[in-house]
Amino acid sequence: MSSPRLPLVALALLAALLLFPAAEGETIIVDVNGNGDYTTIEDGLEAAEDGDLVRIWDGTYVEYNLTIDDQITVRGNGTSTVVNASWEGHGFIVERDYVEISHLKVESSANGTIPGGPWYAYFSGVFVNDNPAAHLYLESLTLEGNYVGLAVDGEFYIHVSNSTITNSTHRGAHFQGSWYLRIDNSTFSNNDNNGLTCYTCNHARIYYSVFENNGAQGFNSEYPFNQTFYETDFEENTGIGLYFHAGSSNSVRNAQFANNKGGITLTDSSTQNEIGACQAYNNEDHGYLFRSESTSNYLNNSGGWSNEYSLAFEDSSHNNTINGGFYSGDEESILFSGDPSTGIILYETNFGESLSINSGSELLIKKNLRVKVTDNGTSDSWKIYDNQSDENREAYSGTHAMWLGNPDKNDGEYEDNWDFSFVTKDEISLGSSPKLSIATWYETENTFDGGHVQISTDGGESWALLTPAGGYPCSNVVALVDEGYCNQSNGWKISTIGQK
Repeated sequence: MSSPRLPLVALALLAALLLFPAAEGETIIVDVNGNGDYTTIEDGLEAAEDGDLVRIWDGTYVEYNLTIDDQITVRGNGTSTVVNASWEGHGFIVERDYVEISHLKVESSANGTIPGGPWYAYFSGVFVNDNPAAHLYLESLTLEGNYVGLAVDGEFYIHVSNSTITNSTHRGAHFQGSWYLRIDNSTFSNNDNNGLTCYTCNHARIYYSVFENNGAQGFNSEYPFNQTFYETDFEENTGIGLYFHAGSSNSVRNAQFANNKGGITLTDSSTQNEIGACQAYNNEDHGYLFRSESTSNYLNNSGGWSNEYSLAFEDSSHNNTINGGFYSGDEESILFSGDPSTGIILYETNFGESLSINSGSELLIKKNLRVKVTDNGTSDSWKIYDNQSDENREAYSGTHAMWLGNPDKNDGEYEDNWDFSFVTKDEISLGSSPKLSIATWYETENTFDGGHVQISTDGGESWALLTPAGGYPCSNVVALVDEGYCNQSNGWKISTIGQK
């Protein structure tokens, strides 16, 4: 009778073992001066197993191609712990997931790429070999004077924190197909080429970091999707501070672009990217450039000044929207060049006096205009209606419209001797060839009554008539002693008026 119980006891013991955490790994001490378990890092790594900590004391360790193939932590004492690859190979090679390397310096990797490897298999201070579930954590590292500081081939979940990658003879860092990359509080500086290059690094997060004094782009992102940059500075790079090639759905917020060749570039069909609360200044060329069919991007509440061109649209970059902010350039505040770019909208945006628009391009400037009624008689006849409150006075677009007529009568009749007007409350500053589109719906006593549009350039002291394309429908309105709208519009009538 007892034999059937044996499997149950065995299962219970197995369940109990699974519930208890595994024992902590051992600490292995490496000391070049002989005061530890090993004098070389290579021997310490060979002895380590999953869960172990390899602790490296102060000193310079002239070693290269240090391979990590267990789930371990490698920790030094800061920049006084130095791995010198003596130009022979990589510093570290990571071939296992869930590895941490921290608090040490790696220098002097070999130059060029690994023989027989892909073009991006650069000799590096830290080289991460193909392992899609890497979960590599790099903390408080200094990667200095390598060919490439950090090279990652196809690994996911790489986290770089509080680290410096500097003085690389090629790129600071290169990531190839590395999704879910995260970089915090790190600096990429004084590298001979790009500070960092990413190919298809989807879902990357770059926070509180600096890309400065690099020999090409600060951050070069190829085919990115859903990358986020926050509180990150791009300064004094020989090329572009932040360069998006064919990027989509990326976000850049609270970033600063200063003293680069160009601030930020979106190129080669980049779309649906959002830049917000950024500043671009003292860049040699542009602050913000949309080029080569980069469409449907958004630049919100940002600024640009002391660039040659603060805003530039080039080669069929259509339907980009600028919302808020101020932009002024040394040469032109706004520049259109190359193949025409259309559908560019500046909404509530201020810019300097100079702009250059090439033939075929289109710039639409939109502003919310506050109005004040200058003469409303005693009956308060100018009224703002919405589509819900009065079906007889619907808006042309949106929900609200300004109507003149007796509010007590559904047909909106006006009274004898009415002479009412409203004006914009704010002055409007536009470019050299502004246009006004106005939607009107009217019904007046033919030739006797009507309305028209006037403009003042001296604060309202004097007014001049604005005439729409094709002229007003009535050449002589008696009440106006001038031309204007009269008779019936038969619905909304759209007129376009250009200031001469």
